[in-house]
Amino acid sequence: MQAGLAVAGLPNDSYAFTNSLYVTTELFQKMGGENPESLVYLELKDFVLPVKGDKKIPQNQIALGNFHRMMMKISKIDTLNPKGTKP
Repeated sequence: MQAGLAVAGLPNDSYAFTNSLYVTTELFQKMGGENPESLVYLELKDFVLPVKGDKKIPQNQIALGNFHRMMMKISKIDTLNPKGTKP
């Protein structure tokens, strides 16, 4: 898992309804995401959440919605080191 991902907001509001975190497609594939429907999870601040790859996410960033940032007390100026898991 790549270290030091900068926190970013979601590309648009519709992403918030997926309850997922987002990383670039390349990083998602490195985490074991063979296709867009692959189940991949990240452990982040004692929470395990689904992650998806998206080409709209810049390199070295992880996109979280407001709910996830508030729940985990994460700011957009934070840098995160999540742990990737695949079921």
